[in-house]
Amino acid sequence: MNTINTITEKQVVMKQDQIEKQARFPYRFFVVTFVWSWLVWLPLVLASIGILPIGKDLLSALTVPAIIVAAFGPAAGTFYCLKTLHGKGAIRQYLRGLLDFRLGCLALAETYA
Repeated sequence: MNTINTITEKQVVMKQDQIEKQARFPYRFFVVTFVWSWLVWLPLVLASIGILPIGKDLLSALTVPAIIVAAFGPAAGTFYCLKTLHGKGAIRQYLRGLLDFRLGCLALAETYA
């Protein structure tokens, strides 16, 4: 009987830990997204106002690639939060579900009905 109580106590502690992780999820997502994007954009901003000595040609050549890389800030935040919340295989499972384009007959019938 003591073993059963110990198992349930462990399960309760694990559940509370999961709830605490989920409560911190939005904050972690926004912090990682913000940091990712601004770490990429900050050198461009500093160079455009003259604080960093980067030539105009190099600055104009780096602007579009930097904007593209910084646009993936929300994806970086998502991947970070998925890994910390659900473990190592969560990102693969998320991408597999995101890129799964198989539709059943019922889904197609509902789409065109």
